[in-house]
Amino acid sequence: MKTFIKKFQKKDKDNQVREDEVPLMMSYKDLEVCLLETKKEYQVLRSAAKDELGVKNLLNQEIEVTKALKLLWEETAANTSKYHLRMMGYDISDEGSGIAIELMKSGYNEVESASYIAMVTMALDIKNAGKDMELLTSFVPHAHALLDLLKKYRDENKMNEDVWKNNSKAIFKISYLDEHTKSWIEKILTSDDSVKGLRLSNSRILRKY
Repeated sequence: MKTFIKKFQKKDKDNQVREDEVPLMMSYKDLEVCLLETKKEYQVLRSAAKDELGVKNLLNQEIEVTKALKLLWEETAANTSKYHLRMMGYDISDEGSGIAIELMKSGYNEVESASYIAMVTMALDIKNAGKDMELLTSFVPHAHALLDLLKKYRDENKMNEDVWKNNSKAIFKISYLDEHTKSWIEKILTSDDSVKGLRLSNSRILRKY
C-alpha cells in the first residue's frame, strides 16, 4: 500500500509537491493492477491462516483496504484534475469532479480530463453569451491562453497527441466567431450524454452576463 500511495505524487526533499512540475498520477489501469496484486497478497495470507476467524478477519481487511485504495485514487483524481483546471482558468464543480473521475477511468489522465472540462465549460459560457459581441470577444484571449497551455502540456508529454488535437481544434472553433461557431458549440454540448445540462466548472474570469 505504501508503494501505491507513493505513485500518486512526486515530492521534493522537503516533502512538498513541486508546483512547477506536478507529475501525472497513477492511471486507472495501474490501479486495477494494484488491486489485483492486493487480492493475491490476501489470498496468500488467508491460505496460511490457522482458523476460520482468521480467514474472516483477513477477508474483511481486504475489503476495507481495497475500498480505501479506490477512494484514495478517486480523491486524488478529482484533486489533480482540479489543480490543472485552475491553471486553465476554471474552478471545478461537484459535477465536474465526478466527470473527471469517470474520464480518468475511461483512460484519460488528469490533464486531459481537465482540458475536456475546460472545453465543455467554455462552449456553455459562449452559448450563454448569446449575441453580445462584446461578451463573446472577451473569450478570445482566454481561449488563446488555454491553447498555449495545452500545447505546453502536449510538449511535456502530459497529453495524448490525439486528445490534444481534438480539444485544441474544438476550443479554437468555438472561440473563432463565424457561421460555424454555433454548430461546434452544440456538437460539444450534446455529443456526450453524461455532461448534457451540467455545469462542470466555473470560469475564474469575471464576466457580466
